[in-house]
Amino acid sequence: PNNNFVLLNASNETYNSESGTTGNATWAFDLKTNTLTISGNGYMADYTADNLAPWYKFRKVIYTVVIGENVTKIGDYAFYNLTRVETLKIKAKTLANLPMNNKALYRLGRDRDGISLIFDTAVTVVPGYLFRTSTIAAEAPNITSVQFKGTKVTRIGEYGLAYMRTLLSVIPDGVSTLSNFALGYGTQKSIILPDSVTTLPNYLFNGATSVKKIIFGPVIDKISDTTFRHVETLKMLVIPSMTDPNGSSVTALDKVTTPLTIYGDSSTEAWVNRLIDSGKTNITYSSLDNYTSTISSNISTIKGTASYNGTFTFETDKTSVKAYYRYMDDNGFTELVSIPVEKNGNQYTISNIKYNVLLSIK
Repeated sequence: PNNNFVLLNASNETYNSESGTTGNATWAFDLKTNTLTISGNGYMADYTADNLAPWYKFRKVIYTVVIGENVTKIGDYAFYNLTRVETLKIKAKTLANLPMNNKALYRLGRDRDGISLIFDTAVTVVPGYLFRTSTIAAEAPNITSVQFKGTKVTRIGEYGLAYMRTLLSVIPDGVSTLSNFALGYGTQKSIILPDSVTTLPNYLFNGATSVKKIIFGPVIDKISDTTFRHVETLKMLVIPSMTDPNGSSVTALDKVTTPLTIYGDSSTEAWVNRLIDSGKTNITYSSLDNYTSTISSNISTIKGTASYNGTFTFETDKTSVKAYYRYMDDNGFTELVSIPVEKNGNQYTISNIKYNVLLSIK
C-alpha cells in the first residue's frame, strides 16, 4: 500500500503529509503517524471560526498533537474541532496564558473515549485558560488522563487544569503556585496536592462537584470561604497542619451535605471544632495518625500500609518495577497515575506516600 496518503471511503477524501508556518512557528502533519507537530521558536497564529488553521482539513486523521519545546503561545482556534485526537503532548517550556473565552482546544477528542494529556520534561508552567474553551462541558476537550513527565512545573494558571475528565488528579511536586479555578469544574473523585503548595487561591476547587477526597501537603495556611465553592460530595479531607486555623472560614464547607471526615493535627482540629460549633453536624475530626494508604502489587508477598507522607521499601530481583497511585471506585473501575520509585540494587523505595499505591513488578 502507499503510505503517503489515506483514502476515507465514506467521504472519498484523500490526504497527504504537509507542512507550513503558523505565526513565528511551523507546523507539520505526518500522515504515517497521524501526528500534527507545532515546532520552531515563538508564537502560533490566531485563527477564527471563519478562518481556521491550515491543518483543519486533516481533522479526520489527526490523532496526536505535539507542541514543541520552544513554542511560546498556542493560537486561538488552533485545534478547533479536532475531535479524533487521542494524545496531546505539550513539550513547550513556557506557554503564555490564553484569552478567557478562547477556542484553542474546542471539542478536542470528543469523538474518542478520552485524550491522554502529557506534559513533557521541559514544561515549567501550565498556562491559564488553556482548557477553558466553553462553560458547556460537552464543548471542553475530552481529557481523561494527565501525566507530568518532569518536575520543573512550578505554576498552574487560572483554569489551568479545569474541566478535566479524570478521576484522579495528582499535582506534581515542585508546583508552588495554583491560580484561581485551577482545579475546578472537573469530574475528579480524588485530588492530591504536593508538599510545595502551601497557599490556596480563591475558588481552587470551584465546581468540582464529583470530588470526594482531597489530600493536601504537610502545611497549608488557611481555607477561604471560596476554596470549596459548589463542592457538595466531599467525604474526606486530609489537612495535616494549618498555620491559620482561626482565620479559616467556617462557611467553606456549607454546601457539603455528605458525612465528612477531616484528618490532621491539633491546628486542623481547632478549625474543625469551629466548624462544628457553627452548626456543621456532618463533620468529624480524626487524628492524622489514623490516615493510612495501602500498598498492593501483583506479587502477594509485597504489600503493606504507609502513614501520611510515609515510605515503603521492598526487595525484588525482577527487572521492571513501576508504581502508581490507584483510584478504584465501588464497581472496580480503576485509574492509575505514575509515581516515582527509587532503586538501589534489588531494593526499591516509594516516598511521600499520600494515597493508595499499586506496584507492577515484572
